[in-house]
Amino acid sequence: MQILVTKKRRLFLHEHNPFAVLLAAITIYTMIIPMMISDVATSIYQAIYFSVFDIPKIDRREYVVMDRWDLKKLNLIQKLNCVYCEYGNGVTAWAKAVASQTEIHSCAIKHRHLVRGQQEGEDYYKYSDFKA
Repeated sequence: MQILVTKKRRLFLHEHNPFAVLLAAITIYTMIIPMMISDVATSIYQAIYFSVFDIPKIDRREYVVMDRWDLKKLNLIQKLNCVYCEYGNGVTAWAKAVASQTEIHSCAIKHRHLVRGQQEGEDYYKYSDFKA
C-alpha cells in the first residue's frame, strides 16, 4: 500500500493562530471515541463471526503496538500525540485486516475495477465469472 507523504512533520506545534490550533486539537482528539468504538466492535465482530465460520483470527497485538511512550527525547505532549496516533493507526490497520480476512473467506470475488488498498484480492475469482 502506498502512502503519500509530502514532507516530514515536526513533532512540535507550528506558529499558527491559537484558536485554529485549539480547534484542530479538539477535532483530532474527539476522534478517540469512534476509534475506541471501532476497536470494541471489531473485537466483538471477530470473536463471533470468525468463531462461527472457523476463520483464522487476526491478532490485534500485531497491529496495535504501543511502544513510543518509552521514547526519552519526547516531552509529555509529544508522547501523548504519539500514543494517540499509534493507537488510531493500529486499530484502523487491524480493522482493515479483519475486514480483508472476512472477504477472503466470505466473498473472494474481485471488483470490476482496481480498488486502492485491496491488492490482496489478486487471487480472488474474476468479477465477470459472476456477472449474468
